[in-house]
Amino acid sequence: MKDRDDMLHAIAEKTNAARPGWGTRGILAAAKRVQEDIPLEWIEAAFIYGAKTRRDQRSPWFLAEWGDHWEKTKPRTPQQTLNRGPLCAVCQRTKEVHDRCESLVAPKDRHDFETEPDRQARIRAEHVQRTSGRPDSIPDLLSGLGGWPS
Repeated sequence: MKDRDDMLHAIAEKTNAARPGWGTRGILAAAKRVQEDIPLEWIEAAFIYGAKTRRDQRSPWFLAEWGDHWEKTKPRTPQQTLNRGPLCAVCQRTKEVHDRCESLVAPKDRHDFETEPDRQARIRAEHVQRTSGRPDSIPDLLSGLGGWPS
């Protein structure tokens, strides 16, 4: 259960960033009231959505109760999940869900949608740029020194 508690604490901190006046402790208490079989991703989306859209609420207690914030962030049906398209390499969300969630998060906490192949290509390009002309590996280094020792 420690992993779930850690994840709920992280969700509480993100929700607090979206609505600082509530405080992490109150948000965490509401998160712990949510049924344990609800996926953490859905809890995160519902809490952040509720924090951003329900300005009439003075405390986070309502977040654990069923409402519009849960309905609007409901996960896709299994059939839709099969045809959901590429996932973001950072947050593992589809482009549609990624963009909705990013619009609710503070600009400093946002990231671009990037699929795993795109991410690997970017990392490779950054590496090539960083090493620009320097040997990339031990064999490259040794070949520059005349090859492997005999």
